[in-house]
Amino acid sequence: MPDRHTEVYEVETAQHPAARAWTQVGGGMSDLRSVVLLDRLNVNLRKSAVYRLEGVGESGAAVIAKKCGREPALLERTIYELVLPNLSVPYPRFLGMASDEDGMSCWLFTEDAGNEAYSPLDPKHRARAGRWLGALHASTISLPCNVCLPERGPVQYLGHLRSARDAIRDNLENPVLDEEQRRQLKQIVSTCEFVEQEWHRIDQLCGEMPQTLVHGDFVGKNVRVRNGRTDLELLPFDWEHAGRGVPAVDLAQAFSSTTFLANPDLDDYCTTVKWSALGFEAVRRLAFYGTIFRCLAALDWESHRLAYEWVEWPVKNMALYGAELDRAVQAAGWRS
Repeated sequence: MPDRHTEVYEVETAQHPAARAWTQVGGGMSDLRSVVLLDRLNVNLRKSAVYRLEGVGESGAAVIAKKCGREPALLERTIYELVLPNLSVPYPRFLGMASDEDGMSCWLFTEDAGNEAYSPLDPKHRARAGRWLGALHASTISLPCNVCLPERGPVQYLGHLRSARDAIRDNLENPVLDEEQRRQLKQIVSTCEFVEQEWHRIDQLCGEMPQTLVHGDFVGKNVRVRNGRTDLELLPFDWEHAGRGVPAVDLAQAFSSTTFLANPDLDDYCTTVKWSALGFEAVRRLAFYGTIFRCLAALDWESHRLAYEWVEWPVKNMALYGAELDRAVQAAGWRS
């Protein structure tokens, strides 16, 4: 997914659906200056997008309005209302949720986390990410009984592997594919088959790890940075892939410059979690497995676009994810 971009939405601001939804949660519009499109989350803009409502927050601050499906919206609301307030980690304040006029979508409102992007190339950002995740995971081994979260463990990602592999196989005869593209896709299938054969390694390590709250999409585009009272603060958002599971996917490490993982510092993570049974080597392997998980999920998402006429970008993206998957497998020591 690309980083957020800025684009003024050219309609009368008070009549914009995000502005009308804001009034449902008790927000006023007298100071609304503009509605700014930040990110399209779906090809169909009507289904999912993120906007900034300028001037409607406290003391004229901006408010972020995110439109998404009802199920992910309810999950994010659960995280914001029932989990994060009990933890010692910073996060954007949740301001409310409203139903959309289409009857199927919802609007989530949070404080604006600012425009300073997280950079995986900045050692300070990476160190802060390691400590933020460590605090999150260490604090959520036990969650309140009224918090119902989806499972985000190895079984989910094994499902992504099988789904991606089957979709590639089903579409190899798409006539718009050339021979080089078919070769790349067959190589991805081969790598997936190898990973499935070695999956017992993942099950063994993950079976020894505690179950925690996982963000599920902890990447640069979903994190903002701001100066706190004493140090940098990280403000992660977009919790629609969150759930309960081993914290592997949050720790994923990039092996090339073509990916946009957060690369949290694992030394700082280990210092923060202080789990007696969790040494650095286990965390490092868990992070490699997290990279495998993320690559498999990305391959699955792209693979279903192979059934259509325009396959150039899906194949290019899948080739990048496939190469990163292979690097993660090698880093884990599964093959030389």
